[in-house]
Amino acid sequence: METERGRVLRYCTECLRENIRNIEAKLPEEWWGLNKAELDGRVSDLLDEMGTTANRDVMADIVNTALRMATDNASRLDLKITATALREMRAAFRAFAPYRDRKKVTMFGSARTRTDDPLYAQAREMARELSDNGWMVVTGAGPGIMAAGLEGAGSHNAFGVNIRLPFEQGANAFIAKDPKLVEMKYFFTRKLALIKESDGYVCLPGGFGTLDETFELFTLLQTGKAEPAPVVLLDSMGGTYWRGWEN
Repeated sequence: METERGRVLRYCTECLRENIRNIEAKLPEEWWGLNKAELDGRVSDLLDEMGTTANRDVMADIVNTALRMATDNASRLDLKITATALREMRAAFRAFAPYRDRKKVTMFGSARTRTDDPLYAQAREMARELSDNGWMVVTGAGPGIMAAGLEGAGSHNAFGVNIRLPFEQGANAFIAKDPKLVEMKYFFTRKLALIKESDGYVCLPGGFGTLDETFELFTLLQTGKAEPAPVVLLDSMGGTYWRGWEN
């Protein structure tokens, strides 16, 4: 589903794949850099060897796309970005897969919030209430509000999606050694995991990172790129952080 010029457009996923395959079939063989039928056959044989049966057409698309990059004269940097992004998405999908039937809420907020700040206590208590009512809590695994959310939910009921930065510490102690911690190099794969896996969102005051996450969340919801979901803008009693959004 997409929104174009104010109109909501809905597409059938299978129809889209079929249209792509029809377009590919009309391309000259020199576009592929090798015989397409031969490549498709080799990919099919590889999937047979792997015992792949489920979603075989999608797996073939992934393998074919990767192999075609070998004929694109892609730079080493482009290839490294592609490989790293795919590995990170796979790691996130594997971590969340056993819990797909559980409701989840992602909490966004500042990494600079101190443990004695009322906002820290508020985030911790909200996470505890959510956990007590059957929700799992997802945060960015860093300090501040992210740590408060994980502390409140407890590691047994939480996920951490950490970003590796040279000037920041690693994942907080509440999730550091938990198998539900995922480490990311790229912000875009991290935000994909933080938003894709949840059924609701809580945004607390923060800096550029929090604003980036909140704006992207609203953009995805507004354009139909994400399923409709509740979003809570939370502040301490008497706080004015979100007041500007009322305009």
